[in-house]
Amino acid sequence: MDENAQKQITDDLAGELLELDKAPLKYAAKEVADLLGTMNLRKILVTGGAGSGKTTFSDELANLAELRHFDMDKYVKGGYTKDASVYTQRLVDAVYKMWLVLPIAGWVVEHVEMGRPEFVQSFQPDAVILLPSGKEHLRNVAAARAIAAREPSPVEREDRAVQTSEQAEKRFDTLPWHEVKAPGKWRMKVRPS
Repeated sequence: MDENAQKQITDDLAGELLELDKAPLKYAAKEVADLLGTMNLRKILVTGGAGSGKTTFSDELANLAELRHFDMDKYVKGGYTKDASVYTQRLVDAVYKMWLVLPIAGWVVEHVEMGRPEFVQSFQPDAVILLPSGKEHLRNVAAARAIAAREPSPVEREDRAVQTSEQAEKRFDTLPWHEVKAPGKWRMKVRPS
């Protein structure tokens, strides 16, 4: 079994361990889908920390807004590694693979790294959505994933989850686009026209 398939199994088991309530994420996706329709936004990037609910949110959003959902994790061969140059190359390779299958419009692409300026520049989305999450939630999800993956200690995974969330928020905050007022568990910036 490849690492990406193993990650999916780990994430699914962690969700079962935590008995996560996905209803708030699905409700947020409905709010965003309604807004996307009125604004005619068809190219969406979703970012947030590891464990923030990006995949659940994006899957529901794509379904409601009739968009295709692309989980970049499925394209990052080998997934995350501490070696920054190797990880960056994996991300670049994943973006290249995605460009081979990505339609011109009508998509949602999600990943912890989607707020990177080079990805925003490359994908040219209509909007970027951030799913902020509290540190306690991220640490709980990370700990459950560590248990599901049978890792000896969850601390490293917990710290990475918090770090990715902080990075995603910082990147989102520096994106010089118009922020749409959001009522709930999401933030959205729209490309200037």
